[in-house]
Amino acid sequence: MDLVFAYLDPGSGSIIIQAVIAGIVALPILFRNRISAVVRTLRGGRAATPPPPSAPPTDDRPR
Repeated sequence: MDLVFAYLDPGSGSIIIQAVIAGIVALPILFRNRISAVVRTLRGGRAATPPPPSAPPTDDRPR
């Protein structure tokens, strides 16, 4: 059996930790549509609808 002397220097370890943290942070962003649908369902709300457009002014003269 051969002995293997391997180690992770601090630079390699920090890159691995950064990649793990970035993956954890990216998951909610990746699945935000599904997460928002679940939250809406749990709150009992309906799909968001845009507000109706406001009526344009009929008279542009200052009063």
